[in-house]
Amino acid sequence: NAVATPVAARIGGLDRYETAAKIAQTNGANDTVVLASGENFPDALSSAYLANQFGASILLTHAATLPATTIQAMRLLGTKTVYLIGGTGAISAGVEAQLLATPQYIEPGVVTAGQGKLLVIRLGGLDRYETNKIVNLKAAAVTTFPNPVDRTNITFGQASKLTALVAT
Repeated sequence: NAVATPVAARIGGLDRYETAAKIAQTNGANDTVVLASGENFPDALSSAYLANQFGASILLTHAATLPATTIQAMRLLGTKTVYLIGGTGAISAGVEAQLLATPQYIEPGVVTAGQGKLLVIRLGGLDRYETNKIVNLKAAAVTTFPNPVDRTNITFGQASKLTALVAT
């Protein structure tokens, strides 16, 4: 059972990109980040389950450019792996190339000599529905955390599952 923890103060930034970065920093260091479009919400919404599986935060990007606040947040989080959510229409190949050229970080954002570049994994389909399915299949396969309902064996279309999340 999930338990809501009250937040003592409001977290906000100048825009949604900075707000996501501040929330991520509040969540604490993690070497994995989920990056979704800040211009259209479905991919970010779809990625919540995946982010939870990794204990990761969701950061936002423009389709064609990576905001400086997002880059800074990845540095401060100690990011090594970035999951891009959506096809090149949602997050361009240019943003992906920029990430692939970015060094991995160790918390609190120090780059060490000989450290590699970010590992970038794109999870995207032909449309938001296919992207959602791909992201959920990846999330279901993650076994990083305890597995109370045998998530690794979940497949779509099974009638006996306990929970379904539906959004329009």
